[in-house]
Amino acid sequence: MKIAIIGATGQLGTDLVKTLNDKHQITSLTHQNLEVTDHNSCQILKEHQPDIIINTAAFHKTDQCEEEPLKTFSVNAIGARNIATISKELNATTIFISTDYVFDGSKNQPYTEDDTPNPINTYGISKLAGELYTKQNPKYYVIRVASLFGAAGASGKGGNIHQRRSRNNKKNN
Repeated sequence: MKIAIIGATGQLGTDLVKTLNDKHQITSLTHQNLEVTDHNSCQILKEHQPDIIINTAAFHKTDQCEEEPLKTFSVNAIGARNIATISKELNATTIFISTDYVFDGSKNQPYTEDDTPNPINTYGISKLAGELYTKQNPKYYVIRVASLFGAAGASGKGGNIHQRRSRNNKKNN
């Protein structure tokens, strides 16, 4: 199967490339190859003709999202729209990575996919908009995650858990 991974050098994208590379034909697209906010830039997907497009691109630093709502919506909503539009043209399945921030956190039990979203910040609102745009392609999956961890780690959080522990141990010795 031909799979395009957008955000291939990010925390999730890196691990997806490593995991899927053995059994699938992977096209790794970084921010330098494809700018999700620019519809013309997204046309590169047509050159690769993927069966599945996994969109891991996101602007997710929640404090910064409040300060930069235009950038937040450009990446998380308009970017998702651009990918869904091209996916639909290619008859490819879109996978959009969303967040539990689409909920307000007031429910006293775990949320389900049937619960009504009610985001309370710019990040959550932008990701919900991205979900709605993604659903314009009839072949889609929306995956809501609360947190990510993996071998690659998050650059904004100083790496993965093992890398942070190693640095902390060195500081304490």
